[in-house]
Amino acid sequence: MAFKYRIHNAPSSYALEQGARVGSNMAIVYSIGPCSHLSFDRDPVTGRFMDEFPIYFEDYPKIAELRRSADSSWLEPLRGHLHAMCRRSLELGMKPLFHLYEPMLPLAFEREYPELVGTFKRPTQDGTIDVHTNLDPDNPETWELMKSKYRELARDFPDISMYVITTGDTASSYWCMPEAKMPVYKRLAKMVEAARQGIKEAGSDAQVCFRLWWRNFPDEYYRDGHRLTAELTGLENASDLMCRIGKPWNLPSEVLPKLFKELPPDVPVMYKSTRMDIHCNSPLTHVLGKYPPDREQIIEVSFEMYHQKDWPWCKIMHIRQGYEGAVKHKLAGYVSLPINMGNNGRDIDPESGNLGRMNTWLFQALASGDKRTDRDLIAAWMEREYGAPQPDVVVDALEEADRLADEGTQWGRGINNRVAFASLHTTKLYWMFDGFIQPDFPYGIADPTEALIESMIATKHTAYERVRMHIDNLNAARAAVHPDLYAELSQGLKTFSEFILLRRDWSSYILMQYGIEKGIYPPDRKVLGRMSRYVETFIRNLVMLKDSPAGKKAMRQIDFPDAFPLS
Repeated sequence: MAFKYRIHNAPSSYALEQGARVGSNMAIVYSIGPCSHLSFDRDPVTGRFMDEFPIYFEDYPKIAELRRSADSSWLEPLRGHLHAMCRRSLELGMKPLFHLYEPMLPLAFEREYPELVGTFKRPTQDGTIDVHTNLDPDNPETWELMKSKYRELARDFPDISMYVITTGDTASSYWCMPEAKMPVYKRLAKMVEAARQGIKEAGSDAQVCFRLWWRNFPDEYYRDGHRLTAELTGLENASDLMCRIGKPWNLPSEVLPKLFKELPPDVPVMYKSTRMDIHCNSPLTHVLGKYPPDREQIIEVSFEMYHQKDWPWCKIMHIRQGYEGAVKHKLAGYVSLPINMGNNGRDIDPESGNLGRMNTWLFQALASGDKRTDRDLIAAWMEREYGAPQPDVVVDALEEADRLADEGTQWGRGINNRVAFASLHTTKLYWMFDGFIQPDFPYGIADPTEALIESMIATKHTAYERVRMHIDNLNAARAAVHPDLYAELSQGLKTFSEFILLRRDWSSYILMQYGIEKGIYPPDRKVLGRMSRYVETFIRNLVMLKDSPAGKKAMRQIDFPDAFPLS
């Protein structure tokens, strides 16, 4: 299919070359601002904090003075790098793009212009935290600041042909700040309007693309997420402490129609279809295809950073789901992500590292119209990589890796497990957050049956057994497997199985504890013994694996006991 927008996220030289190979006509060469915080490295020359904003903010003299003097030692090289990336992108036949999380500004604004840019003190269960770039949507000067930012970007980087703006409730400061009177949909549209005005004033015809971040989460989360959190955990003020995106006024079914009426008709929309890293066993979000059909829509096809995972992770199911969604719904284009949007690493090569490096070739094959099955594509890549066909057992292991990662290391059905080794309390919080990836799941887990609990435990055990089976099959076929492939795959599967083993026992313990709490199981000797056995097995295996990649990964992720009061 001939897509208008074939965008590749390419913040490194390697990714730029890759973008050209997969047939992209646009490349995101840089992301400005991390998605939810402001935390930067120190300049080795001056010791001052660097940031990701490649401009001086000339319209704000107290900021510009700092950036032209004390910060020029890192700012000028950053600008030189970005100009070079733009030139290289054009040489390769791709228009360069910038991606920006909004609203975000350098930390210096909070000190030099406190009347304009503040810090929001956000209460959480674990204490009050600072949320930076706190702006008042009702203040006209807020929008002058946003316009100025884009005017300077467009003036200083005339090669940029599109600005992809991620604006939503989790991006640094919240545009849904309750103290403001301006409706949420107007704040979001106003951000786009200010950017477009600034770009036009700079004499540029660059487009603005509106990227929805969390906006395609289902209505159920906005309606019931905080209520269910309160019921499940006993937090009486859950709505004050939890992620503010969950406030009912953000209901997508109410906000989005108004937003699309407010946005200029020529502003394309980019949104996440596969919202979390593992999401292959659930359909594309039901929002897909339901936005106004006359507006250009761009879908993300994400296989980000899988070449750097601790096990060989083939993402063909995930890639096919996103790409074929764009075809099926006749969307205007896609953005392929071998690298996540907030990562500006200049040395990242998505085609190095473990067997996950196959994913870009698999995407290229689908995007070029290759009609082969998933199995055939995986087999073709291995024959290309290792010079000869490889046994079916290798294809079996790689084809199933995505599903087993979902069921063995997450909660299954694409539901992310954000804190892999956490207390029951913390687990409940994320069941009522990420769990809404499957809108029925939070309601089911809030009022569980024995069948549900037992099925979730069984899923973890089955995933472990399946990976062990793949290891046994690989060893039996070792003589027919290319030595390099065998070495890489066997070590990766070993790490994979050991991490699932640890996740299996801890998850089973948490689920048993929850079942007792909900009255599904009696707290008798046999049930308590079963629950304890999962803990004992977890501890034994963690001690045994403490020096292994899986054990080290697990220990880095242990997050218990939590800091919250037992009440």
